[in-house]
Amino acid sequence: MARKFLLCSVIALFLVACSEKKDPQMAEAASIHNAAMAQLETLEGALDSLKKELESVKSGLSPTDSLKNKEIIAVIGLFDETSESIEKWEEDIVEVPGNEHHHHHGSGEHHEHKPAPNLTSEQQLKIQQLKKTELDSIANQAKIAIDKAGLLLKK
Repeated sequence: MARKFLLCSVIALFLVACSEKKDPQMAEAASIHNAAMAQLETLEGALDSLKKELESVKSGLSPTDSLKNKEIIAVIGLFDETSESIEKWEEDIVEVPGNEHHHHHGSGEHHEHKPAPNLTSEQQLKIQQLKKTELDSIANQAKIAIDKAGLLLKK
């Protein structure tokens, strides 16, 4: 009886130990995904804040300040283009299995993630690396708009 109990205990411990091992590629994919989501949240916050500030300045301009008005409209257009790029990027977000919703949405913001597809850890890692590279490109696009907004706000 004791031998049977010991054998069952050893098997149970073995199964628990095996199930707790994390796939390093899946862990890296989750880390990249979480970093991208944090970057996205920061980027969206900066764009929203600066766009509101630009719109506020624009609404206070006198009719004779048409040049500054045109400049602000152009920069707001860049912000809108960047926001559209972000929306398209978000459409293709793929969750990493076991990592669902480790990020926060802004107030009132919600987007749907595609369920984690049945992919190998290598495929999942490649997807997350690609998505992060795409977001970095959008962030560079946003930086141009943010820099232009900063110059306009200093005038």
